[in-house]
Amino acid sequence: MKYLIVGILWLFATMVHAEPPKTETKSTAPVPRVELKTNLGKITLELMPEQAPVSVENFLSYAQSGFYKGAIFHRILKGFLIQGGGYTTNFEAKPTRPPIINEANNGLKNTRGSVAMARLPDPNSATSQFFINTAENGFLDYSSTQEGYAVFGQVTEGMDIVDKIQAVATKEVDNVGKNVPVELVIIEEVKIENMPALKTVESKPPVTTPNVEKVIEKTPEKSAMKTEAPAEVKSEKPPVEKDAKPKDAKPVEKNFEPNQAVAKTEGKPADNAPIAESTPPDEPSTPDAPIPMMH
Repeated sequence: MKYLIVGILWLFATMVHAEPPKTETKSTAPVPRVELKTNLGKITLELMPEQAPVSVENFLSYAQSGFYKGAIFHRILKGFLIQGGGYTTNFEAKPTRPPIINEANNGLKNTRGSVAMARLPDPNSATSQFFINTAENGFLDYSSTQEGYAVFGQVTEGMDIVDKIQAVATKEVDNVGKNVPVELVIIEEVKIENMPALKTVESKPPVTTPNVEKVIEKTPEKSAMKTEAPAEVKSEKPPVEKDAKPKDAKPVEKNFEPNQAVAKTEGKPADNAPIAESTPPDEPSTPDAPIPMMH
């Protein structure tokens, strides 16, 4: 009996001092939700800050500041995506904050109804433009051979409105692209639920220099040659040489100085020429599946 009592006391003491089993702690903060009220209906997005913290804060920062109010969905591709958040109803590019890093390697996929950041060929070039996938677009996901497009949210309500938007007729508009809705699709109002405290992107100043969304395909060597020569090297009179030729003789091009202004004989692409229709070699190059770049 004595040993039994001692054993019970020892077992009780062990249970009292035993550490509780460790459990994984998950964030209890409510998930941010954004309602986009368009002239065709409401779309509710549920954001995913744990998987894409930078992209979510970037999007919420634009949304909270009123940036998206009055913006349009300017790119509609049936069976692929709808893209917006960068142009006004007058087709003017909105000035943006500096670009953010690409978070495509976060485990989230470009499935139907997912929301992702649009960008230029540089993976770390996304600013304000976003797109909603209207199909299973797995070829946009991150992989060992491509950077991919960062998903940061999901449509939870209003997918029928998304489908309604992607069904509208489109046209080509200068400076914007080939797939612009004939009838404007406008974001009239933005409501945010469960707004978290912004940390990383809100403090960045807005970009007032030419909008990155107007950058054409990257050809730095060529673009460097297309800059205008300084005023001091321009001259209306040709240089006088010792062995002057008759007045009716044509100047020899090979004697031009390297820094002399070059005659405009080549077609110069517009500074805001769209790049969205060009597809990198490592992605499908079908006409129906251009990548969701900004333009």
